[in-house]
Amino acid sequence: MEKNFNGWTNYETWKVNLEFFSKNYEMYIEVLDFEEDSQSKEHKICDRLEMDFVNFIDEKVDDPVLSSICYHFASKINYYEIALHIVEEHSEDKVQ
Repeated sequence: MEKNFNGWTNYETWKVNLEFFSKNYEMYIEVLDFEEDSQSKEHKICDRLEMDFVNFIDEKVDDPVLSSICYHFASKINYYEIALHIVEEHSEDKVQ
C-alpha cells in the first residue's frame, strides 16, 4: 500500500480519519473483542466505517449536487487502511 499523503493512501483517507473517525475509534474497537480472526475484524470494521460515513452524508447533505460531490469524495477513501490503523492502535493499547 503506497502512502502518499501524511502517511496515508490519499488526502481523502487522511482527512476523514482525522476529522470523522479518529475521535470515535472506541465504537469500532468493540468489533475486535468479538472476532477471533484478525482479517475478519479488519473487514468488519472496514464495512462499518464505510456504512457510517455514507449514512453521515445521507443525514447531513440535502442538496443533490453537493451529495454527488460527497459520494465521489467518499469513494476515494481507503476504509480498509483506516480499519487496519484501528486494529493496530487497539493491539498496541493491549500490550501497554
